[in-house]
Amino acid sequence: MTKLWLLGAAVLAATSSLARAQSAPATPATPSPSAPSAASAASAASAAAVASAAPTAPAAPAAPAAPAAPATPAASAPAPSVQAPVLERAVPAVAPPGAEHLQAKVGLVLTIGADGSVSDVRVVAPAGHGLDEAAVAAARQFRFSPATRDGQPVAARVRYDLAFAPPPPAQGRLQGRVLLARGAGGVVGAGGAGGAEITISQEPSGLALAHLIADGDGAFQAPALAPGRYRVRVLVAGELVADAVEEVRADEATVVTYRQASLVVRDTDTFGATARVSGREREVTRRSVTRDELLGAAGTRGDPLRVIELLPGVARPAAGEGTILIRGSSPEDSQFFVDGAYVLRLYHFGGLTSFAPAQLIDRLDLFPGNFSVRYGRAIGGAVEVKLRDPDFERTRGVVEVNLLDAGALVETPLGERWAVAAGVRRSTIDLWFASVAGDDSAQVTAAPVYLDYQLLAALRRQGPDRLRLQLYGSVDEIGALIEPLDTDPSIRGNIRQATDFHRAQAVWSRRYSDTLQHEVTAMLGTFGFRGEIGPSIRQDLRVLDAALRGDLRWRARPWLSLMAGTDVMLQRGDVSLVGPRAQQLEGRPGAEPLESQPMIELDQQLTYLRPAAYVEAVASPLARAELTVGARVDHFGDIDQTVVDLRSSARLRVGQGTVMKIAVGQFSQPPDYGEAFEDLGNPALGAERAVHVSAGVEQELGARASLGLEAYAKRLDRLIVDDAQGMLANAGRGRIVGLEVAGRLVPGGRMSGFLSYSLSRSERRDASGPWRLFDSDQTHVLAAAAQWRLGRGFLAGATVRLVSGPLETPVRGSVYDANLDRYQPVYGAVNSERGPLFSQLDLRVEKGWRLAHGRRLAAYLDLQNATNTKNRETTVWSYDYRTRGAVYGLPLLPSLGLRGEL
Repeated sequence: MTKLWLLGAAVLAATSSLARAQSAPATPATPSPSAPSAASAASAASAAAVASAAPTAPAAPAAPAAPAAPATPAASAPAPSVQAPVLERAVPAVAPPGAEHLQAKVGLVLTIGADGSVSDVRVVAPAGHGLDEAAVAAARQFRFSPATRDGQPVAARVRYDLAFAPPPPAQGRLQGRVLLARGAGGVVGAGGAGGAEITISQEPSGLALAHLIADGDGAFQAPALAPGRYRVRVLVAGELVADAVEEVRADEATVVTYRQASLVVRDTDTFGATARVSGREREVTRRSVTRDELLGAAGTRGDPLRVIELLPGVARPAAGEGTILIRGSSPEDSQFFVDGAYVLRLYHFGGLTSFAPAQLIDRLDLFPGNFSVRYGRAIGGAVEVKLRDPDFERTRGVVEVNLLDAGALVETPLGERWAVAAGVRRSTIDLWFASVAGDDSAQVTAAPVYLDYQLLAALRRQGPDRLRLQLYGSVDEIGALIEPLDTDPSIRGNIRQATDFHRAQAVWSRRYSDTLQHEVTAMLGTFGFRGEIGPSIRQDLRVLDAALRGDLRWRARPWLSLMAGTDVMLQRGDVSLVGPRAQQLEGRPGAEPLESQPMIELDQQLTYLRPAAYVEAVASPLARAELTVGARVDHFGDIDQTVVDLRSSARLRVGQGTVMKIAVGQFSQPPDYGEAFEDLGNPALGAERAVHVSAGVEQELGARASLGLEAYAKRLDRLIVDDAQGMLANAGRGRIVGLEVAGRLVPGGRMSGFLSYSLSRSERRDASGPWRLFDSDQTHVLAAAAQWRLGRGFLAGATVRLVSGPLETPVRGSVYDANLDRYQPVYGAVNSERGPLFSQLDLRVEKGWRLAHGRRLAAYLDLQNATNTKNRETTVWSYDYRTRGAVYGLPLLPSLGLRGEL
């Protein structure tokens, strides 16, 4: 309808102008308020389009009116050619102070001279607040192409609406790249993670602002963002590989790089050290240790796995045990994994060192409780060691020699697609052990000797597949000749132990799409144990070991990830045994003398088939909340029992760098080796059960520091203990409560370190009797480790540990047993006394040199128990239990070593 009105007005104006033109001179006259011509209407529409695109979004100007003239006959002359003025330059109007955020419109009438300048401005629709004056001042600076009549410039008057709007906020950019990690200890050979999903949410509200997909090179760029902090979550094939808070500044570009599995940062001052940012946390509590922290912790001699003992929730094992005690549980209640495949132990004999060299370890994860359904057959905790790929870019070699062992590692690319690494290490203790062992009651016949080896081959990721093949193993042996003990004369003669395991393992993953991938881990190997204690006891075990694990992960929605998997374990072998029946040892201060126990002779095959299946869903309905629910079904073929465990956890980001978490889960564990044998134990045994509950809070303190607080409780049921008849039965119970504090300063500056404190109480109740403290209960465990880069290649570190003393059962007296011709102790309440506080200071200093052609050399001195503190481990008694002595832990143990990289 409006278009028809404009067309009619244009025809009427043209007819009127034509009539006037026949008798009037062609000179401009005073503008008339008559309707615009057709040409003026068209030009006005064009001007409106231009004005609407201007920053101030002005309204379309009115077309100039035709000049007045005397009326003449309409058909006597042709119509003149008239063109409206066109805006060439607009000056933005500046709102006065106090009115910057007002949205308003000021109506103006502009008089435009024949030269295109604005000669007069009149306000016809005021807005107030000082905006009228600002609009007039801006309009006077406008510049037009003047109106024309028959090609000649003429003056004109137009209506112009000048709009005011709040200024757009200052903005910045966030862009970056997601890379696939390759290489060894450095950012080498990395490729883009095409298809990676990037979610950007506002901090601290958690409001999701953008969901991006990286291009084929892994690059992404977010829309313009207001200055502030934003949480960036990066997922590659459904796995969260980065969860970081980035700062966006006005008129600047924040450029970031994220790497799948880990973000590698080379430490230029420390020999061979790297820092890595851990991957996704499916567990409510996972404590990861970077390689920089693994290598530099004092008292560990650079052994990465020894750092576990310094983390919250881990108690101190007795000297020489080489076990890991997690949140008040027995050592056998926790499981250990290497790239998803379980291993029986992490340490060589005595716990001095682990079987995996630091140079091949990518990351170490401790799950003290409420772990994912991927892990099972344990009611305590879980530890997983992640190995890295060999170097695809260059040949490297490392040689290290110290007082305890010597080892070498070499890695090199093989062609364009493969890389291999090979390492071997052997103890050197046997070279000097005999001279310091002493001969009070034992004569060393075979010094502690250990050997481990590793062979890795990795396929460079090209396309959807990734493959790594690895062969590793460990051999340990120790022996001694002892005199008869006063308290048990049957323990005498040779004591010898030897254990070994050998593994071949393949890890294959395939990405089918941006949202679907699988990973398969297959393992085949053997393990064995040979031991003898005097003439009475011997054991020989040789087992074929196989395992298969497969995970399928699907990112069904941007906020929902699903995982399903299988976990199958098969063990088949032969066991030969001469010794006493399997019996409860924990909570039994005085074991019955061997000479009074009936001996069992056993020679049979064992077969353990333990398949499991699990499912897990991780949902993030809000950017700041994550809920994980899972279920695991295990079948223990050796006892023909199927169990179902349900687990769930939630994480909620409640503020800037603050995360609250809560979890509850069920856990099951089958009987230990031999406990369900018919002649040795009890074939009617069932699985032990546990329920874990935990809640805590994590707080980021800047870019590198964090602090965490977590409370937990565990209920243990159907524990395997001795019943009233001395037979093993599921008649025990347990309860554990604790509080943990974890502080951390990650590498990145001159100082790094971590602080852990655990307050806990672990109790057990046997088949009959009251509640009592667990043998390894430690009320207080405090550990602090720090590292300093001193410059010029120097690195110093210190570790302090304060731990509650070991529990003891007091001896109230003794009676003489004429049948055995020995004294029998009379004990007080089990574990009712505690020894003195354990304290230890460890120091480490290292100096590195950079040599020609990329070679490096480092020398280090690691002092365990630098103050030579005498820490009592246990008590020994005379034959009649009237006098006692103390067994102390390790004295000052220096380790001087050299490490070279070629």
